[in-house]
Amino acid sequence: MTPLPGPPVPGNHVHRALLLGVWLVIFAGVYALPRLVTLGGLQSASSLRFGDMHDHLYNADKLAKLHHPGKALGEDPFVKANPRLRDLLFKYQWPTGVYLAAMPWVWTFGAHSVWATQLTNLVFSIILVVGVVGMGVRLGGAKLGIVAGLLTMLCPGLFAGSLYFSLDYPLAAMTTMGLLLLWRCRGFTELRGSLTLGAWSGLGMLVKVTYILHIAPPAAVALALGLRLRGRRRAVLVHASAALLLAVGLLWLLWGV
Repeated sequence: MTPLPGPPVPGNHVHRALLLGVWLVIFAGVYALPRLVTLGGLQSASSLRFGDMHDHLYNADKLAKLHHPGKALGEDPFVKANPRLRDLLFKYQWPTGVYLAAMPWVWTFGAHSVWATQLTNLVFSIILVVGVVGMGVRLGGAKLGIVAGLLTMLCPGLFAGSLYFSLDYPLAAMTTMGLLLLWRCRGFTELRGSLTLGAWSGLGMLVKVTYILHIAPPAAVALALGLRLRGRRRAVLVHASAALLLAVGLLWLLWGV
């Protein structure tokens, strides 16, 4: 007979908690130190506008004023004179996901503060690293996940992209987490995982519609693999259809909020 497992050892939980704390401090240091050194030269509005060719920071400021004019810094006659500004600025081209994520920081620090940009990108940096670490853990265990996360934060291209306000850096984060969620739904055989992926994909397209171009090819491969499982084809089709409907419905509901 196989012996029953004994009770969990309290010391193991303490050791894991301490180890997790140490790695969180290391991750925070690796993330924060290069940015603190670099941001010293990015205090001016002109520096912050570098790389923002589509005026996303300006649009975030406008949306913040629309939702809460009393908290936005300064009065804007253009906003007052154009009550349909949201339609004019946002609905025809860019979804508002990143602008909404930036709104609390724009209210607090103003759109032309480095903190508004950096705190917005910090949220997406956490999403990016969690997605990378999660896939690394699934591929090769905790060590590979940790190394992958550290290398992601040290990647020069991602580091440079995180300094400025744009949609591409958040798009990279949302896509990475989307791939992890796609992996977890096991070829659309799990309903909860499929619905989670669908909801996340709706938010991903709210960040930038081109999210669908990045997630669709691996999702198609996962769907094809799921359909090869005998006895699960109908369930796979139902789960995939539900995920797609949830993604499109969430995008339609939140577009232009």
